[in-house]
Amino acid sequence: MRKLMRFATGLMALAGTALAVTAAPAAAQDTMSSHYGGLRDHCVGTRIESHRIKTKRGKVVGRTELWYSKISGGQNCVMTYNRAGSPFTRTYIWRLKRKGGLADAAAGDSGFYRYYAGGSFVNRSDGRCVTWGGTVGNFSWFSDPAGVHCG
Repeated sequence: MRKLMRFATGLMALAGTALAVTAAPAAAQDTMSSHYGGLRDHCVGTRIESHRIKTKRGKVVGRTELWYSKISGGQNCVMTYNRAGSPFTRTYIWRLKRKGGLADAAAGDSGFYRYYAGGSFVNRSDGRCVTWGGTVGNFSWFSDPAGVHCG
């Protein structure tokens, strides 16, 4: 009986160590990126706008895209693509109460992403304005803060 108890205790200690070791990378990843609101690995629907993100000297370092889908009362989604190899990429979208008004929903994704950030999305955007954009390194493109695509 004692051998069985020692074996069970050793097995539980080993399982606890395995959990601690596998949990460590997830905690480290959380310090490297953050997101809020709706997030998926791609946008669905139709791309309705795309803008290049440029340095002050005009070099293209990435692009940011706005997508629209009829799902969930109208869904707007943003992806930002990194072409420069910069260690940091961000994407943001805000749904406004009215043109020039305050935001009542938002989504964003930022982190040390080599290829892209997003898709960050807001639902129930039919008939509402959105403000959106993205950043690669220290360079950004953002839409009119008063809102666009207000249909």
